[in-house]
Amino acid sequence: MYSPIKTHTLWLTRQVPYRPIPLLFLLVSFVVLFSCASSTESVPTEEKEPARLAVAVTDVSIGKNRMAFGIIRPKDGPVSGGNVTLTTYYLDGDSEHIPQETLEATFRQWPVNQSGVYTTEADFPYSGKWGLVAKVQEGSQSYSASGYIEVKNKFSAPKVGDHSPMSQTKTISNKNDIESITSDPNPYLPIYDLTVAEAVSSGMPSVIVFATPAFCKTSTCGPQVDAIKSLHQNMSTYINFIHVEIFDNPSEIKGDMDRAMVSPEVRKWNLPSEPWTFIINREGIITNRFEGFTTEEELKESLEIYLD
Repeated sequence: MYSPIKTHTLWLTRQVPYRPIPLLFLLVSFVVLFSCASSTESVPTEEKEPARLAVAVTDVSIGKNRMAFGIIRPKDGPVSGGNVTLTTYYLDGDSEHIPQETLEATFRQWPVNQSGVYTTEADFPYSGKWGLVAKVQEGSQSYSASGYIEVKNKFSAPKVGDHSPMSQTKTISNKNDIESITSDPNPYLPIYDLTVAEAVSSGMPSVIVFATPAFCKTSTCGPQVDAIKSLHQNMSTYINFIHVEIFDNPSEIKGDMDRAMVSPEVRKWNLPSEPWTFIINREGIITNRFEGFTTEEELKESLEIYLD
């Protein structure tokens, strides 16, 4: 039976190195898990499934959740096209065969590894085990992929509706060397002008990205920071953009992750993985949260309301 990868949160509460698991590795691992699984739960599918579903988020709780997932065909690898819907089934009750929601999903092309994920927003009214069935229509061909996910009672990271933590993150205005602020080999100085607390208190909406470009094993942290660099160049009149480095001592790591210390300001957010991106409105309230790499296009869709 499939169980979602549970990323350890200990690295956020103690000064220990964080070693995230690459999503592509997760996708491959999910294929193995699915192939070896002997499930006792029943998720409705179409005959024998030619594909597997790999959930790409870990912090899922009661309420609305941005879901990101990959679809893998055993012979062809990751799927990146077609019209895709995601149907949810509650498996811990008496209605495991009754669909709870059927949602349209959008494919998000990543800028690395010719890969990507499908995203949609799902509402889980109960904690426990949920079945997920993705149906793919590619021309005249259709097939399905299924998986399971555990929905928690509470989120680990701040949720939509919470007030943003008032983190006193490092900035260049506080005379910090840029090498002590970010591991980005090509730092873009404007996204290090404000602390999170200053941005949240500014009366402008803010986009906060938590990522470690030089040490992220998914190869998506650098592109995530690049996405907000691009957005800043076009939207900075209306919106603050901030990159927060995961590690407090990026210049001291020098390839030895045993030296890496998670920033105390990052630990306040209790992030179970990285990268993470949050959108915060003018009142300092979190309106959107994105676990894992999020494309510039998807962020733009959520920021359009602030451009009037």
